[in-house]
Amino acid sequence: MIGAPLAVSAGYDALASLDADNWFEPSFVADMTRKLLDTGCDIVTCPRALWRLDGSRMGIDNESDGISFNDTNCYLFRNTACFVLNSIAFKKDRHDALIGDQLLWKYIVQSGLDIRRVPRPL
Repeated sequence: MIGAPLAVSAGYDALASLDADNWFEPSFVADMTRKLLDTGCDIVTCPRALWRLDGSRMGIDNESDGISFNDTNCYLFRNTACFVLNSIAFKKDRHDALIGDQLLWKYIVQSGLDIRRVPRPL
């Protein structure tokens, strides 16, 4: 979360987050940015693919559906929507740290921001 306010204050147009144990597929940034620009929305989400340690794909995570939940690694935020990241940057207690991605999704949904989805995992 240290990088988010730095990126916004430096004037970047959008922000994506990535946990240390995840990666972006090669087309992630281009496809998510295209959706952001084509629709004028605030936030773009995408499905999450799950992978085995040997590099083979397990499948799509049905829990991260962009309706009831979206994984933290599957977003692109327009810079004007980055305020929602405060919901996970400043957690009240240790329990909140365990469910930070769920708290973020709840806050995004409640914010009324325009959310669009890229239908395939990136």
